[in-house]
Amino acid sequence: MHLKKGFTLIELIVVMGIITIFSGLVLTSLNLTNGHSQLKTSFQNTKNFIQRAKIEASLRQNNERRGIYIDTSNNDIILYSGTSYATRVTNSETVNSLAPGVHISSVLIAGSGDDINFLQRTGETSNTGSFTIYNDSGSYQFQINSNGSIEATYFSP
Repeated sequence: MHLKKGFTLIELIVVMGIITIFSGLVLTSLNLTNGHSQLKTSFQNTKNFIQRAKIEASLRQNNERRGIYIDTSNNDIILYSGTSYATRVTNSETVNSLAPGVHISSVLIAGSGDDINFLQRTGETSNTGSFTIYNDSGSYQFQINSNGSIEATYFSP
């Protein structure tokens, strides 16, 4: 009797197929994790940016009001000094760009269009409203109340 050592062609093809399937699952999982990480980072940065504008207005830094402008065309949140984005002090802007693949939508701000301006000393605003940042892994809806507080809700895809 003659025994051959090794694997048959069918066995090799089956093993290669299984490895390919597992590789695809791992890569898909890593891609979703990366997307969620980018969304979470953009959420935290945006929340901190809004809080910074409110705090700076409350402290009356440079005796100017502070606000944020929501730039949907560039996916940026811009911190500015002044009573509105249109009349801002142009050399005082700070830009918070969202992570690649994260976008801004559904901007609904009372009375001002795309900017929220915080009052000196109190940090309150009459520009209440909401906006959403999103990517393929989910979305966060920000709600800004009249006292300047921020509420955010996560929605999975």
